[in-house]
Amino acid sequence: MKPRDGIPLCLGKEELASPGRPGALSAPEGSGVLEGQDPARSPNWDQAVLGLTGVNSFFSANWARVLKDSYGYQPMYLAAWQDATMTGCLPLMEIEVLARGRRGVALPFSDEVAPLGTVPGQTQRLLRDAMELGRGRGWRYLEVHGGGELLGNESGHSVQGSFLGHQIDLRKPIEELFRKLDGSIRRGIRAAERSGVQVEFTTQGEGMRAYYALHCLTRKRHGLPPQPWSFFKKIHECVLACGQGFVTLARHGGQVVAGAVFLTFGRSAIYKYGASDLAHQHLRPNNLVMWESIRRLVEQQMDCLNLGRTSLSNEGLRRFKQGWGSSDYLMKYLKYDYKRRAFVGVADQAHGWHNAVFQRLPMAMLRLTGSLLYRYCG
Repeated sequence: MKPRDGIPLCLGKEELASPGRPGALSAPEGSGVLEGQDPARSPNWDQAVLGLTGVNSFFSANWARVLKDSYGYQPMYLAAWQDATMTGCLPLMEIEVLARGRRGVALPFSDEVAPLGTVPGQTQRLLRDAMELGRGRGWRYLEVHGGGELLGNESGHSVQGSFLGHQIDLRKPIEELFRKLDGSIRRGIRAAERSGVQVEFTTQGEGMRAYYALHCLTRKRHGLPPQPWSFFKKIHECVLACGQGFVTLARHGGQVVAGAVFLTFGRSAIYKYGASDLAHQHLRPNNLVMWESIRRLVEQQMDCLNLGRTSLSNEGLRRFKQGWGSSDYLMKYLKYDYKRRAFVGVADQAHGWHNAVFQRLPMAMLRLTGSLLYRYCG
């Protein structure tokens, strides 16, 4: 299917369920909340969810397919309707781990998935319904990557985890966007151009393969196992090949030295992954990858680019993202413990003793660890 007004409508044939078939979406009369929806089997999901303010790529049907097909998670999306119009949505996936039981997550491997609603009180109702859904299914926890403000100030800071989000407004002239860049970033872009670094955009499988090789190197450098190749293959097949994103690669002397993966949905974009070969860092290829990607997104008439989340303690990464002209905002994660019947704190587990251990492992063992581990992390 071809994109219409910049909105890709691509779904696999097996997902094009018609109304009345299992998994098909049909808007009910009134304003009820639907439980256990699988958007990947609902042919009108993307059109409906794009009517909500604040929606991003993680709300799309194709991202649901990536998570479901890669890790076997069960989609249980909540959607509220007013006649034929979606008025609210909270995407959920059920994760089952033998030793740790079931839990619901909105959403695994997705930085920001807060409840969205256009009707007063809708977001609070979606959160309550998600809690009831989990209680009925025997979840140990409900985790929501956003929406902490719904609890109100009286709940206290301890019941949530806070991170920084970063967003670039792309509705400005490209010259103004360049002027807003930090001076060191502008110098890095010019240095990469003078060094002969060439940038290309691709949605092909070989492009994703080239990026993944760099991704593994970068994850090892950061002391983390890489996600399995099967996950990135699904991103290519279910998202990029359907026109909802692209891979940017930087080459020097014919060798791929840096790359990034961008997701697009409607008029918003997400910088999902970035990687590089440290041996070519002096060429500043990452700067050119990001800048040329921004230019491409402006040409595609995107309104904004989200740079992902940052730990509050990572001041260096925060300054780097601010250097691209981004604005910061606070993201508050939620975690509900069904046994304690209370919201509990959300730990930031990006850094710890495990980083030093993973840095010392050979790449083959790191990739094996990632293939075994990530399904249960969620």
